[in-house]
Amino acid sequence: MIKANYNDKDLVLDILFRTYQTSKGVNYVIKQDEKKLDRLKVLLEFSFERCWRSGEIYFSDNRKGVLMIFFPDLLKKKTVSSIMWDLKLILHSIGIGSLFKVLKRESIIRKNYHYPKSSIILWYLGVEPEFQGIGIGSSLLREITKLSMERNNPMYFETAKKEIISFYKNSDFQLFKTLKVPYDLYMFKKDIPYQQVATTGTIPLNRIKVRKTKREKQEVFTS
Repeated sequence: MIKANYNDKDLVLDILFRTYQTSKGVNYVIKQDEKKLDRLKVLLEFSFERCWRSGEIYFSDNRKGVLMIFFPDLLKKKTVSSIMWDLKLILHSIGIGSLFKVLKRESIIRKNYHYPKSSIILWYLGVEPEFQGIGIGSSLLREITKLSMERNNPMYFETAKKEIISFYKNSDFQLFKTLKVPYDLYMFKKDIPYQQVATTGTIPLNRIKVRKTKREKQEVFTS
């Protein structure tokens, strides 16, 4: 697993774009019109920027798969840049007419889906279509599980794709809840074993200060 840098943004977005074009959850969020593929690109770019500020992004070793995670306890306060991205998301991806249904969906999730602030949220997992089915996604999950155990942080993930439930169960994720939003949204988690928490000497993520280099901060500010 290779940690991505900001210059990898185009490759990250390309892999996710090719993976999520038929995603039920994604297509519920973005406005469905002749510009829907452009709207998907805006959504993914918004997600990348948010994840870059409050999470981490990884490639598979062959750079054909990508995993985006974020840490709830590292979500930063609103800035001018983040507000501008929120507006761009609404105007150029969701659409004003779809905003109410998206907010209603988010309200249902928040009322029924509570995860610890010190958890790791698996946000996007994508593999280039021609490389799917050969274990790239499973390998990324194994690697991020190691990271989760090192940091003593449980992992959470949600998906609308019923056909991949077995994939996550085979990776030892627990399906703990199904929400109607209005489609079925499957909620998964992977807890840290009690013995791991009791015996490890590592520091939980919520006690780690993650600092970006001066150059990385400049890249985010000017992007």
